Amino acid sequence: MLKTAITGATVPVRAVISGSPVLAARIWAPASARLDKAAGERKAIAEALAAARAAELAKLTDEKAIAKARAAHAEADKAGRAEKRERIGSTLGGAALVALVAGPVSWQLVGPWMPLATWSGIGLWCAAAMAHSPKITTGEQEVEADQDNDLDDQAADTAAEAADGQGEPQPAPPTTLPADELVAAVERMVAIRAQSDGGAGKVHLSEVLASLQRHGFYPGLEARDFGALARAAGLPFERGLRVTGRGVSVGLTAEAMRARLGHTPRLPPEEVADHSPAAAV
Repeated sequence: MLKTAITGATVPVRAVISGSPVLAARIWAPASARLDKAAGERKAIAEALAAARAAELAKLTDEKAIAKARAAHAEADKAGRAEKRERIGSTLGGAALVALVAGPVSWQLVGPWMPLATWSGIGLWCAAAMAHSPKITTGEQEVEADQDNDLDDQAADTAAEAADGQGEPQPAPPTTLPADELVAAVERMVAIRAQSDGGAGKVHLSEVLASLQRHGFYPGLEARDFGALARAAGLPFERGLRVTGRGVSVGLTAEAMRARLGHTPRLPPEEVADHSPAAAV
């Protein structure tokens, strides 16, 4: 209960944090487009000027005339840079003068309203950021947590039960699974997921590995290396698989597993009984 309350309370904070970059990018987009357009125009003008100067120099054959033309070009560039600096200086000087003269008077008028304006601006920004944030609700988080628990509690237990049922305990338990046991564990994961996603049974490769690692198998193995082992066992992974609450990644589906197994992924009879309505009551 406390965990759910804390998770729900942090949703607005997470929404503001995740939505602020999106909002800032959207606000900055028009200015960025104008700056890019202006930069493109300046580049086009510079390229046209360089082409005109090159054509002018190509017409000249006398070395002295060429040197004189280049000197004139350099002098024109120097004069252009000086004019640009003068315009910037005039603009900054005018702005400083206006601020110096009108600043105190303006502050007397707007100063008392600054706290209200500041907090209002912060509130508007937070509201806009939440509106632009990726929608992650507590319901989706609970579904994701339930999916993790289901896969941990039921699917990867295939390997643990297989190891426990082989008679005497071994001094060093195995950290990998034979191909048939790995396929059986994945079949159970897909069958469990199919009960909650309309029969699609979509499970990411990272979910399979994380669930098995929580049961002591494939410790420290990366998803890429585990994917190679899983494919060697004949598991039909697909790219670009979308799982609710988890995005898009490499994974398996009930349809692909049906083609691999020759039957629809299913749970062992004892687990089907455990998940019946009578057992749930």
